[in-house]
Amino acid sequence: MKKANGTADTLKVDTLSICSRRADGRDTILQNRITGVTTFDLDISYINPIDTLHMTLLDTMGNTYRDTIWVEKSNQPHFESVDCQISYFHTILSVKSTHHIIDSLSINNSQVNYDASKEHFHLYLKDRY
Repeated sequence: MKKANGTADTLKVDTLSICSRRADGRDTILQNRITGVTTFDLDISYINPIDTLHMTLLDTMGNTYRDTIWVEKSNQPHFESVDCQISYFHTILSVKSTHHIIDSLSINNSQVNYDASKEHFHLYLKDRY
């Protein structure tokens, strides 16, 4: 998460929850009421061409903000060995969102593979204080 000036934005006391819908139609929680963080990890689907993420931020004043994020991606099967199941690498094609608390969202690294150290998105939240 970033501030407009490019520095890290921290959820000091606000809480952030993110959920997504599974292929069977049920919701699944990816992050539940996280706080005190500047970065977080999210799982993406193996084969859906577009993942829809529902973000809820609760601030210290009791205000609730909800945004939806859509991540369009391609899915490339990746084969390592006959002893392992197939895995998927992804190329992020686009990202868009609603803008209740999200100011903007950008792709930082479009290639998703085994390297979990890369930041794939920069999420810019609106001023909250």
